[in-house]
Amino acid sequence: MSVLSDDRYRVPLAVLALACFLGFFGVAALVFAGSTTTLDTSGLVALSRFHGTPLDPAFVAISELGVADILAFFSMITAGFVWAAGARRAAVYIVVGYVAAAVVSDGIKAVLPLARPPVSFQIPLRMSETEDLLWIGLAIVLVIVFWRTRWRWGAVIGAALFAIALFWDPTPLSTPGMDSFPSGHALRSIVLVTSVLFALPVRISRKATAALVIVVILIGVSRVYLGEHHPTDVIAGWLLGFAMIAALTLVPFFRSPEEATRLEAVRGKPTPESPPEPAPAPSTVSHAKSRVRAGV
Repeated sequence: MSVLSDDRYRVPLAVLALACFLGFFGVAALVFAGSTTTLDTSGLVALSRFHGTPLDPAFVAISELGVADILAFFSMITAGFVWAAGARRAAVYIVVGYVAAAVVSDGIKAVLPLARPPVSFQIPLRMSETEDLLWIGLAIVLVIVFWRTRWRWGAVIGAALFAIALFWDPTPLSTPGMDSFPSGHALRSIVLVTSVLFALPVRISRKATAALVIVVILIGVSRVYLGEHHPTDVIAGWLLGFAMIAALTLVPFFRSPEEATRLEAVRGKPTPESPPEPAPAPSTVSHAKSRVRAGV
């Protein structure tokens, strides 16, 4: 059963959500009191020493994994397949998590404006703006590949949601250049990874989980390396993102053991409703006949 539907995780998640919310507000208070200036500057200086090395294009590529459009692709495609598997509340949970992360991030940036790091810490290297075409093409390919399978509507729903997220581009509430806190890349990436891990009933291996955690960490580090955010912006994004998705997991609407059972059935595992049939016991009549033939 998934973390989303398992009542054993309710209390730990509530404690973690509260702790992360308090941590976020603590970091925010220190940032806007000017108490983290030395820490932020030290982090920026330390990473800027590696500028001009092969790490530049590597961190640019890693940073792109946290772009809203790319995270929207993975969020919506995953939600589409989860919906097609019969776990509709879990699919809505993933979509709501993504939308909430985007809205909350932009809202905080507007209410608490903070200047981004000086230009001297930034590097001019950027990815092409035409990369969106790659993800649009990949969404179309997924629809074609899965069209003749039971998952075709999962691919169609995911592609449709991705198209909406891609082309629905409202005017940001925040002021460009004054939108450093918190890091949207860090917030959205941890929300995506955590929501998927919580919603899926599949037991993810430790190596796969560790790989996803490392990707989230590298996305955050890349934002500091590229001079787009202060270290505390990234830490605040992680804290707020995990707190949000942990709190969302506690909402009763999203917690459906019945849907978790259906997802287990899709995986081909026996469910409590259909236990494996016991092996037939040896017939006592056949034993008696064999004894008669043997002259016993």
